[in-house]
Amino acid sequence: MRPSRASPRLVSYSVAISACSQSAEWQRGLHLLQHLQVELLEADVVAYSAAINTCEKAGRWQEAVEVLQWLLEGHTQPNVIACTSLISACSGEGHWEQALALFNSMTSWEVCPNVISYNTTISACEKAAQWQHALQLLQLAKIHGVTPDVISFNTTISACARAGAWEHAIFLLQEIGMQKLEPTLISLNAGISTFEKATRWQQSLQLLGQVESYELQANVITYSSAMSACARAGEWEQAAQMLAQTISKSLRPNVLSYSAAISACEKASEAQVALALLQQAEATFVQPDIIMCNAAISACEKAADWQEAFALLRRAQQRQPSWAVNVITFNASISACEKASHWQMALSLMKELTVTRVKADVISYGSSISACQKGTQWPHAFGLLQVLGSDALEPETTTCNSVMSSLTSKPGPWLLALHLLFDVCYTAAVRPDVVSYSAAICARPRWYCALLLLRQAETQGIETNSFACAAATSACGRAGQWQQAMSIEDAFPTEVLTANPRLRACEVEAEWKQALALCATFRARMLQLTLDSHSALVGACDRAGCWQRTLTLVQGIFKRSLTPSTVTYASAVGAAEKARDYEQFLQLLGEMQATGLNRSNTQGDRWYLQ
Repeated sequence: MRPSRASPRLVSYSVAISACSQSAEWQRGLHLLQHLQVELLEADVVAYSAAINTCEKAGRWQEAVEVLQWLLEGHTQPNVIACTSLISACSGEGHWEQALALFNSMTSWEVCPNVISYNTTISACEKAAQWQHALQLLQLAKIHGVTPDVISFNTTISACARAGAWEHAIFLLQEIGMQKLEPTLISLNAGISTFEKATRWQQSLQLLGQVESYELQANVITYSSAMSACARAGEWEQAAQMLAQTISKSLRPNVLSYSAAISACEKASEAQVALALLQQAEATFVQPDIIMCNAAISACEKAADWQEAFALLRRAQQRQPSWAVNVITFNASISACEKASHWQMALSLMKELTVTRVKADVISYGSSISACQKGTQWPHAFGLLQVLGSDALEPETTTCNSVMSSLTSKPGPWLLALHLLFDVCYTAAVRPDVVSYSAAICARPRWYCALLLLRQAETQGIETNSFACAAATSACGRAGQWQQAMSIEDAFPTEVLTANPRLRACEVEAEWKQALALCATFRARMLQLTLDSHSALVGACDRAGCWQRTLTLVQGIFKRSLTPSTVTYASAVGAAEKARDYEQFLQLLGEMQATGLNRSNTQGDRWYLQ
């Protein structure tokens, strides 16, 4: 039969076990609990609770659960202290599911949770970003008549903020006031952090302004959270102002403070301000880390300041291992070179990356390939794409597009463009888009291939753009396939980009009537014809022997205040000669000389009066 009062010896054991929790001697505490059985003393809930608390303080959650098993096997009724300590032990080690299961078991043990039990379980869910469970526990407390305190709200707000459920977090922040609870600095910090996650920087600053109204003193965390909110929105001036306020209030900004301010500058492409803040951090004995360095390099990258980005990379490498240079560092530096069109430097950094312990990712290859594309270096771009595949990385659509686009800047191997489109893209499970097909068509394939690509894009549900239509039309025109050029459906009737290739196709085949009809159609669509348009029309009439019409069209060019090219002048002079219009013949020759055009570039000295 269990005694109604604990014996003095049992009390002594309980006190001794509790003392072990202060010195983190959990093994000694468990040994004392087991020694009770040796002396044939029945441990009570106080002794078990003390042992669980000792394990909890030492972070030994599994041993704490084992003590609970001993308690239940001894037919001892657990109390709220024992259960809460056990939940806290699981929470501290990140085992939120066990903590929640123990909380739910309290009802079966006829133990009523108190506000501390709820708060401890909510904290376990908060650490694991289980915001739904945290919200449910807060509501459950109200249902069971347990009044949540400000800690309950603070922890639940943090859980929602960490998981990005900022709408719930903002509502809970408002509910603190409705429950007539006095918010703490933790509440306000959590609220500012919530607005930061929601990219609502104005509300973050408003909440920061309310700190003093609650007779609270903002700390570095408060200002850093506000700066992070400004950073997400690219409000670098506000972030810099917050940093200055932190210093003016005799608070010492930390790495997070400077990282947030520099990140704000990075979003706004304020490279020089970011570099100045980096120097200021070092001057105030704040040791920058690689995150701060990466933000500064990214600021230089967005400003296309590749020299500063490169200098920061070298500086970071000199500070290893304290600055652990990672793939983000290299990617930002490579991208800075790409934006500044320094493909050689981008390739050099990419080569350096491959021989370091840092593993290149798809972004590394994508930026390097884009740099080669801008530098019209298609062999390097294609080579990088092959290395990417050998590194067991899946290329992105934009990466393949950059390689194909590099083939269009110079006359490149169009068969390679088709290989990239049909073999590489589909093999790598990359879905080609309108840019992919446009790049392949702009690589100047045979006219029939260009038409097939247009049809293929249509069957894939991809709406081709004016560049693709113009390139396909030009391919048909170069091959003398003017009827095929005319048959290409113009999906962009408001653009003049596809007009000129059609006119040039008519020029090649001397289809002057078709060219005139096209011009009439374009004018009806309110298109502004360019000098190339008029030149192609002149060329079509000249090739067809329509000399008078040729001269009329050339006069139209003059009336539009356009300067004809040498080829157009040659067509006009030749037409005047054949039409025996000697006055216009001499006038055109004089205008050619006045504009600095050299007639020898066209027909040499063959013009003469018969």
